[in-house]
Amino acid sequence: ILAQVCFETAAMRFYVWAAGCAFGTQELQHMIQAACWGAANDRKHGKDEGEAHVNWARMTDHEDNLKEAIADDNVVRHLSRMASNAAWGAANERAFGKKSDAQVDWEMTRFHADKLKTLLNNDDLADNLKWAAFNYAWAASNMQAYGSEHAESKQSKQQADDHIASATRIAPKSWPMGDVQQLFWNAAWGATNSRVHKLARFTDFQYSLFHKQSEDREDWPRYHEYSKKVKTQLGKKNAEAYNHLDGMLVNAAWGAANERWYGKHSNSAIIHWKKFDYHFETGREVYRGPVEWSDIREMISGACWGAANERAYGASSDEAKAAWKRFQTHASRVGSHGEL
Repeated sequence: ILAQVCFETAAMRFYVWAAGCAFGTQELQHMIQAACWGAANDRKHGKDEGEAHVNWARMTDHEDNLKEAIADDNVVRHLSRMASNAAWGAANERAFGKKSDAQVDWEMTRFHADKLKTLLNNDDLADNLKWAAFNYAWAASNMQAYGSEHAESKQSKQQADDHIASATRIAPKSWPMGDVQQLFWNAAWGATNSRVHKLARFTDFQYSLFHKQSEDREDWPRYHEYSKKVKTQLGKKNAEAYNHLDGMLVNAAWGAANERWYGKHSNSAIIHWKKFDYHFETGREVYRGPVEWSDIREMISGACWGAANERAYGASSDEAKAAWKRFQTHASRVGSHGEL
């Protein structure tokens, strides 16, 4: 018999099944539930800064990795501050225009870029890093404003990728350039997500009228916390599989939330479900472990529909109950293996 323990924050409910699910898979359950509630809560209440906090948490992770690999902490410090200031420069200029205090952000971007150039004693490397941070910042702002398929979004992202590629060719071999790239990318999205949320919250009458503020949201930060644990459990042999598991989860969370709010024929729902299917099929090919990949899929799908249905129809609705039962069934199967 599955013992269901329910505990709530003001914004969401988590379910932990104490029996039938070994400790080694509970982190996966928490990760799945947190992301599903994150999307469902965002869609019902409006976004809080949870996604921005996830970006900043990941930025810190990559900064820690760089500190372990690069002997001079000052290099990492100026690299990180350059990325942060560029991110806020783009986010604030997009929100408030060029004739705003975004110019201070750009001034500080140049300040840290110059400090970095002095420390590196390699002008080509420093310049490529600066322009990579600059273009990733604009890529995130453009994607948020216009969509990822817009010409400006694609151009900024391509230019950023090109500068990272050039920097990688001339950087010291000990530098983990993947962490540099992700440091820039998460800084960019952290500032973009935060600025959009705050701008909507304080200036949009419709936002304040129709979106109730939910306090103490812990869904997206909790998702980040448990995603790191799941990634560690899967290990290096399943590093690629983890990326697809995460891709399945995030896209199912938004697929269910968008379908419930906008309808199954909405573009936002269709795109996320297509990406969900892609990550399922590709992940199944690379996953090496005892768990049935299809059980993970059904576990994710059940939780995401559980959260979306509960936010739309209430916890006592047949739709929510059926979805959570589906989640329970497959969580039990995954848990019976004791590990991922």
